[in-house]
Amino acid sequence: MTITIIGGCPGTGKTTLASRLAKNNRRGVHVETDRFFDFIANKIDPSKPGAHQQNEVVLTAWCAATLAYQAAGYEVFIDGVIGPWWFEQLKAALGDFHYVMLRSDLQTCLDRVATREDQASATVAVVRRMHEQFESAATEYSGIILNTTGRSPDALLEMLYRDNGLR
Repeated sequence: MTITIIGGCPGTGKTTLASRLAKNNRRGVHVETDRFFDFIANKIDPSKPGAHQQNEVVLTAWCAATLAYQAAGYEVFIDGVIGPWWFEQLKAALGDFHYVMLRSDLQTCLDRVATREDQASATVAVVRRMHEQFESAATEYSGIILNTTGRSPDALLEMLYRDNGLR
């Protein structure tokens, strides 16, 4: 059973794509990493400098859940603001995994995030900062990168299935 991480800046379509991938798989599970922050009663905004230890604990928690699903025979599709800078910790916690980086132009990300009521931490400043970090990381990352600007979820699924062999 495989683990596939869908990472990218807020507003790139990670949750939509991971959900669709899981639903298209008979034994699919969608792990939304953002939900693990909701369990913390007095959480620190994950984008703040003082949140690193908290973010590591949250990563450990969703990795444990992921491994439990995988051990039970599920294909796990994870979405989150997870960049290649987390690969070392992820490899230590999960072992092998597939990673797909989603990219979109900044305005598309800002427009998509502006319509959300349940993601207060995805401010314009955070989206701009994360967009810049992912754009920088994309220049060094040699794996699967999908540009979601102007593409429907169906088109993205087709690209993953046809061009990248992901199922």
